Amino acid sequence: MTDDQAMQALLARDYPVELRLQGGRYYLTQGDLGLAASGESLEAAWASYDEARTRLFRHHLDLGRADYLRLPRDQALKRQLMPFLLKTAAITLAGVVLLVTASVSFTYALHEPLRKVAQRATRVVTASVVAEIKDTAAKDFPPERQMEIREAIRGAVPHIKPFADELKPLFQDPPATSAKQR
Repeated sequence: MTDDQAMQALLARDYPVELRLQGGRYYLTQGDLGLAASGESLEAAWASYDEARTRLFRHHLDLGRADYLRLPRDQALKRQLMPFLLKTAAITLAGVVLLVTASVSFTYALHEPLRKVAQRATRVVTASVVAEIKDTAAKDFPPERQMEIREAIRGAVPHIKPFADELKPLFQDPPATSAKQR
């Protein structure tokens, strides 16, 4: 950016100016830049203010320190709030994505009857239990472990006796089939 472009950018900043009429004289003050100007007429006061502002901007540009000039209040506030607003927008976007995902999941759950969901869960649990029983049956236990299992079963018999009739066929050997039946 050239010095003329930089000066135009500085002059384009919209600093609030306070105007006061006191004793027949106009006073202009700008607190952010620390400028004050006066004149017998409003036009003379503005001309004096513009001259002082241009001198201040030129001085900072010549020193290479235009960035040391305060921004107008609304621009400074925007600069301070920008990181906050960006973070807020990102968090809001993430929240919207989560809400949409939850809404889609909930809608799917409502469309899928609960009975079907329960059936699927039962199938998964049953398959897991059957797989565990098969794994256990395929293991060879040492004699000490076999004795522990027998003792545990003997201790459980009084509690499971009511179910014994139902379980009895599971522990019987299948009848031998003859060659003709095969």
